[in-house]
Amino acid sequence: MEEKAKKSTGTKKAKIEALLLDVKSSNTTVVKTALEGLKIVGEPSILHPILLELNTKNHTEKNGLILEFLACLKDSKARSVMINLIQQSELKEYQQLLLSTIWNSPLDYTEYLEVFVDLAVKGDFMTTLECLTIIENLEGPFAEKSVMEAQVLLGAYAESTPDKNSQKGMLISEIALLIKDFQRIVDADDEY
Repeated sequence: MEEKAKKSTGTKKAKIEALLLDVKSSNTTVVKTALEGLKIVGEPSILHPILLELNTKNHTEKNGLILEFLACLKDSKARSVMINLIQQSELKEYQQLLLSTIWNSPLDYTEYLEVFVDLAVKGDFMTTLECLTIIENLEGPFAEKSVMEAQVLLGAYAESTPDKNSQKGMLISEIALLIKDFQRIVDADDEY
């Protein structure tokens, strides 16, 4: 029985490796077929190698297929992997693309509220815009700790930023208003 399980695991690993190799192809039909196969496999560990196949300089048909794949993730285990990838400094060039897949995703990223606020205050205008869009679409309920951490991050940004009337500053103000609404909801839930 143990031998059969090892063989099955080895076969699955070989299949994943073959599909990931196909994702490297310049033939979009091969890439599309490989991504369809990887959807069936449902293994969060494949996300990093797939991400590395994105061309951050030019939008290509292959990019579109990969971004669509990432936006359609349904396995809740993929959330923590995606958040980890977004936060890795060596993958910073992929950050905005990953953020765009998150706000298009059917997965609920509510538990990562403070991560998105942190990215918004530290990032450039486009990163802040992507984070605002994600935060606007979070479903809740929000953990009190997460909302409080978001408020601390926003407070630190307000203290350290002289130009709050910049485009980014305006977006941060919108995020701050959303966080205040989330705090009201948390406070109202605590009363019951």
